[in-house]
Amino acid sequence: MLEKALIVLIVLLLLLTLSYAILAIVKPTVVWKREFISKKVRKPSDFDLLLTRVSGAFLILACFVLAYVFLNKVTNVKLCSAFSTAKMCFDV
Repeated sequence: MLEKALIVLIVLLLLLTLSYAILAIVKPTVVWKREFISKKVRKPSDFDLLLTRVSGAFLILACFVLAYVFLNKVTNVKLCSAFSTAKMCFDV
């Protein structure tokens, strides 16, 4: 029972992180303003928005890698190389 709750929690956290990363790419101004709230309000520069988008892209990549590793560990599946002509399977 505890394992299922932990799986649900991890999947929920990955989905929340993924949604935040997508928002960082689509609307970087909103994410930038949320991250850097201060008394001195200034508009983000183009470089600030670019870095916010790049960080969103890295977060998306990290979410997919973590989801892949997590699902692989939970399901204990042997992965087969799709590009291998011998169809050799290996453990990760």
